[in-house]
Amino acid sequence: MIKLFKNLHLKILSLFAAIVVWFLVVSVGNTVFLFPEEIQVSAVNIPPNLSIASEIDPIKVYVKTEQDVLKTLTKADFEAFVDVSDLTVGEHQVPITIRSLNAQASILKIMPEELTLTLANSVEKEVAVTTNFQGLPAPGYTVESMKAKLEKV
Repeated sequence: MIKLFKNLHLKILSLFAAIVVWFLVVSVGNTVFLFPEEIQVSAVNIPPNLSIASEIDPIKVYVKTEQDVLKTLTKADFEAFVDVSDLTVGEHQVPITIRSLNAQASILKIMPEELTLTLANSVEKEVAVTTNFQGLPAPGYTVESMKAKLEKV
């Protein structure tokens, strides 16, 4: 029992130092960074009779990685999308799915986590192409004829 309390202040100091070193080691390996570029979100599985009627805003991504790896990351290292396969015409709150294509970077958080997406019926219409050419050819050149490749689109 006497050996336990001998040099108690040194034992407490050693314990405190060990805890501080442990926090430093853990924090170096688990550094969280805000990726400097915004990631564009795409819509997947759009039904053939629907189209996206609203703009899809980009998102911010928090990643867990080492600082050297962060310097090499690009937008191409992330894939963000919303699945609209079960949605109908109207406005919907849709969760965003994102994954890291780089095994050294883990995604911790995205902002926002969901977005408002408006879907509308898509309509096809055949329209005749009309051409309207303006200007004159360079001196010494003449125009024989002007015709569009397609008559309808």
